[in-house]
Amino acid sequence: MSTTPTILITNIEEAAVLALEFDAVITAGPAAYEVGALFDHPDHLVVEFDDEIRRDWGGPTRADIRAILDFARERRDRSILVHCHAGMSRSTAVAIAILHDRGLPEADAFTAARAARPMDAIADERPFIPNPLVLAHADAILGGALVDHEPDLAFDLATADPDAWESTWTDPGTER
Repeated sequence: MSTTPTILITNIEEAAVLALEFDAVITAGPAAYEVGALFDHPDHLVVEFDDEIRRDWGGPTRADIRAILDFARERRDRSILVHCHAGMSRSTAVAIAILHDRGLPEADAFTAARAARPMDAIADERPFIPNPLVLAHADAILGGALVDHEPDLAFDLATADPDAWESTWTDPGTER
């Protein structure tokens, strides 16, 4: 196990190979049965949610992101592997939130998350598209401005406002 606090962002297949090299693992999205079929880790948090920017479409709740941040806080001095299915959206956003919670300013959290990903086997760099709803929930919890930091993300970050969507969560037919 590592003695240096490190965060690595991977996809689910890479996590299966690398998990035991880390003190803790956070699964951001994939179901427990999917991960359990690939690997077992003694300190593993699985939070299931879809890679969506709306809660009523299966995206994360604020409680999901709070659970992830609490888990990471309890392991502040330990290495953590964060993964989702592809290692591009949910896991990058979760890592950004953790890094920001650990004291990095927004810009530095994004830079550190970009650096915390292995090179893709096919392309020079894996796409970096942090899930904006994860970031919006992290902002609400941490009082940050992660959603506002990177306007060039593939998703419309302006629509990832969980407070504005509360009404749509109770009435899925409501359009924004």
